[in-house]
Amino acid sequence: MLLPALFGLVAYNYLLCTALQYTDAVNASLINAFNPALISVAAAVFLQQRMTSTAAAGVIVALAGVLWALCDGHPTSLLSNGFGLGDVFMLGATVTWTAYTLAGRRGTGIPPITSAALQALVSVIALTPVVFLTGGPHWPVTSNTTRDDQRTSLPW
Repeated sequence: MLLPALFGLVAYNYLLCTALQYTDAVNASLINAFNPALISVAAAVFLQQRMTSTAAAGVIVALAGVLWALCDGHPTSLLSNGFGLGDVFMLGATVTWTAYTLAGRRGTGIPPITSAALQALVSVIALTPVVFLTGGPHWPVTSNTTRDDQRTSLPW
């Protein structure tokens, strides 16, 4: 339960939120859209699941489509500019989600709902020190409110 929780809940969400600080939601969602294709390739490589020629063609088309959309139809811009930092973080998020998915496919003999609850518990335990090391729990501050405004408007 430890590795799936750390990969699926902690690492994926950390990398996703970090990616969104450096790239826009469109780029992040385009990269994330490649996730099913990446999972198919990883399952074929690591779990020896059979990949049909149709599935392989789909992976190639999906990758080409994502790259085409990321470079706004100008493939040479990827060669000259490369990927942005946010795109790299999002690719990392996609890879961690792929690892999480493959770990889940291996099965643990635990019912799925129990597995999800245990993963959430491991995530809370792992992230609690991080929350306090980064200033404790707090509400996000928007541009037109202050922390004092938010504290006085809480229902409790």
